[in-house]
Amino acid sequence: SDKNSQLLEQLNTTESQMAAAQRDAAALRDSEARLKLEIDAVEAERLRLENNLADMQKLKADNQKLVRSEVTRLTQTVLATSDKNSQLLEQLNTTESQMAAAQRDAAATRDSEARLKLVVDAIEAEKSRLEGRLEQVEKDKSQSQTMMAGEVKRLTTKVVTALDENSVLRQQLAQLRPEVSAAQRVQSVLQQELAATEAERAAFENKALDAEQAKVQSERLVQREVASLTQKFVAVSNENAELRQQLTKLEDRMAVTELMNLSSEGTKLSSPEPVKQSEPVKQWLAELQLEQYLPTFVEQGYDCMTILRNADTAAFLDLIIDCGMPQGHAKFLWRQWQLLKSGQPSEALGEGEHERVTASGSP
Repeated sequence: SDKNSQLLEQLNTTESQMAAAQRDAAALRDSEARLKLEIDAVEAERLRLENNLADMQKLKADNQKLVRSEVTRLTQTVLATSDKNSQLLEQLNTTESQMAAAQRDAAATRDSEARLKLVVDAIEAEKSRLEGRLEQVEKDKSQSQTMMAGEVKRLTTKVVTALDENSVLRQQLAQLRPEVSAAQRVQSVLQQELAATEAERAAFENKALDAEQAKVQSERLVQREVASLTQKFVAVSNENAELRQQLTKLEDRMAVTELMNLSSEGTKLSSPEPVKQSEPVKQWLAELQLEQYLPTFVEQGYDCMTILRNADTAAFLDLIIDCGMPQGHAKFLWRQWQLLKSGQPSEALGEGEHERVTASGSP
């Protein structure tokens, strides 16, 4: 009866532990579901960022095409303006040559006019002199009437000829003055057109500089946006990797918990003494001369060979760290565990080899 009471108490305790383990498993499943939702959200965010990155790259390509077309158009406009300026400069040079010729003609006309004025002044002086002489001749009219009539006729003819020549020169000067005025007006118009062309060229150059600055600013903005999106993508990728690692650890712990539950059920059905379950692990560690780490193995739930074989790499590395092994023990145990998982026999150590392995590493 006492033994039955003890068995009932052990059964109640085991059932309580199983209920607690089931609650823990339910909590782990809830955590797994939440982690899956978070992973889905992170994947959606990553897809959104990738779409944004693709849109930014497309926008960058469109901006580059637009800038290239604008630069090509402005270059063509500048080239056309340069050709037009060259033509205008040629026309201006021709006009200046024509104006120089007109100015030379005007100077020659002014020289001719000055000479005519001198001739007229000389004629006027000659006329005055002749009038004086005429007065003197009139005093002696009776003696020199015939000679005076001939002289007056000659002088009159000379004066008429000089007046006719002066009139012709004045007409030529009047004809040249409109041509000089027209040439001056043409020169003024050409100067205005040249100034307008220079202003237009300066405006085109300013537009080209503005386009270049806008292109540089757009490229810098796109580069900063791409760098920002790249950093966000890397951060999201790192976060995804961490979440996957955490999920893997949770799955491993759930698997270990289920194995422990199965092991507990098997122990409860087979034998009331759970200590005997760790005997294969103890024997395996003893063959490796590492039995001093058995309490940590049992404490961490690695009390049967099935759990050891099914443990993943990260979990077994955590177990080695929990044991606080020196480097030699850790490397040797790691190699033996890999042989155990592959189904190959373990490498037992002699006494001297165990001392060399122990001395080969520090905690």
